[in-house]
Amino acid sequence: MTGWFKKHLLLNIVRLACIAAMAALLVFTRSGGAKRPLYFAVTFVFLFLPELVTAVLRAEPPDALSVVYVLSLFCANILGELIEFYVSVPVWDAALHLIAAFFLALTGASFLEIMIGKRPRPLASFLFALCFALFIGVLWEFFEYFMDCVFHYDMQKDTLVKSISTILLDPYGGNNAVTQDITSVVINGETWPGYIDIGLHDTMSDLIICVAGGLFGGVCCAVNAGNGKRFRFVRAFFWKKR
Repeated sequence: MTGWFKKHLLLNIVRLACIAAMAALLVFTRSGGAKRPLYFAVTFVFLFLPELVTAVLRAEPPDALSVVYVLSLFCANILGELIEFYVSVPVWDAALHLIAAFFLALTGASFLEIMIGKRPRPLASFLFALCFALFIGVLWEFFEYFMDCVFHYDMQKDTLVKSISTILLDPYGGNNAVTQDITSVVINGETWPGYIDIGLHDTMSDLIICVAGGLFGGVCCAVNAGNGKRFRFVRAFFWKKR
């Protein structure tokens, strides 16, 4: 046990710091309401996902990537959801999606290298990295939609839309979109200054950001695959075959 802790010293220090912060928040705050127990429990379990993945697969993530994963998990579940950074910090969600997509692209490129047993061609590295990042990004949006529909969590944060362009407003019943300002919408007797879009804008912006992060990560992997002396930092986050 001591040997394992020392071997992954930085990762375990970061993980213990996250657990200590979670314990402090659990004792001294009441943020999160009814979601508190579930979010704390799920986050605690998933902090040890790197070890579970290593035990199941014939590959293991480097500690640098595991540290990024642990910090991202804490920032998303605890700071984002329970401390409500998603609401109080406008760029919080976008930043996490961008970072996640970038490192998912690096993960995809490393998986390709493990599968073929050698450094791939730059184009193959780029395409596999980008597609892997987009695939996981789409799966995540499916998960958010599922949680919203089944458990009513509103993970797909809503946007207040002040105008709409639709062919339904075409007075001639044709295919011409008509733009109309939305000055008020009444929901259960309460007037709102716009239409609530139930997460469409959030989902689409997340996917666009995922593409941006995946493209950047894919380019870094492709350049490194063509010339190992360039963007060498990406290999610090590559999975290794056991």
